[in-house]
Amino acid sequence: MDHSKHAQTASPLRQLTATFAFNGKLERIFLRPARDMIADDVPRVVAIAGRGLVGDRTGAKSSNNPQGSKRQVTLIQAEHLPVLAAFLKIPVDVQLLRRNLVVSGINLLATKGLFKDQPMQLTIGDVVLEITGSCEPCSKMEAVLGKGWL
Repeated sequence: MDHSKHAQTASPLRQLTATFAFNGKLERIFLRPARDMIADDVPRVVAIAGRGLVGDRTGAKSSNNPQGSKRQVTLIQAEHLPVLAAFLKIPVDVQLLRRNLVVSGINLLATKGLFKDQPMQLTIGDVVLEITGSCEPCSKMEAVLGKGWL
């Protein structure tokens, strides 16, 4: 196979999939100043490239990785919250879900990049984020929401 020809044909696909097609809307912001603390609901925040959010424990830590921690900012989709509450048959307090940004208007499940060497870029409000991977639910979320969450 002629690799130079393959690279030329892949270029438009790489360009098309480098940025998510829609901008999301920021609904709420949460910061956790320390491990195992309940998150603070804040009206605005400063995002620092390669670090995370000012005032959040993840943004305050230094990382051995030159590009920063892989979980600088975590997101949850607002449209999923009523569905989650319906399945669990309990009200869901988003403040306890251990995510920084509650966003709407986009499908977060579709923000996975097609190429490992090219993270997806996603615009939320005025900030462009690089989506480097999913942040799976953890046992701490199950402790808050009850058995069956995971």
